[in-house]
Amino acid sequence: MKNLNKIVVAFIASMLLGACGTTSPTEPDEKYLFPELEQVDRISSYKIDGWGDIDRQSLFVTVSPSKSYLIILKRPNYDLPYAYGIKFNQRSSSIYAKFDSINIIMPSSELDPIPAYIERIYKLENREQKKMVRARIKGEEYVPPQTDEQES
Repeated sequence: MKNLNKIVVAFIASMLLGACGTTSPTEPDEKYLFPELEQVDRISSYKIDGWGDIDRQSLFVTVSPSKSYLIILKRPNYDLPYAYGIKFNQRSSSIYAKFDSINIIMPSSELDPIPAYIERIYKLENREQKKMVRARIKGEEYVPPQTDEQES
């Protein structure tokens, strides 16, 4: 019986040490950080007019022809590039970062979708910001448009 107790204590101790040795949550990928953009806590869901994916962890939500929001998901969702639609899981008339999630609507899936939680929301003021964000996330070069002052 003494040996069994020692084995149980050793097992529990090794489990606790293993839990302490796990890595801390990873830092967010740099391509999803936009300090130059205004980060917001929420979007009014009544204004949403459309959406479009960028990659497996980010998408645009359109509220007017020239105004959009960038939504960064907590983790990649491998169905996002193939989605027919998205459904917001929200607790109020607004969509909140860190609290709400989206479900990916697939054409022929009989399985219940797994929620993709929203990590951050950025406000995009114009189409140029949208182009810049898309290029950075996709790892492409972004060339801002020339203004009259830059040409002379």
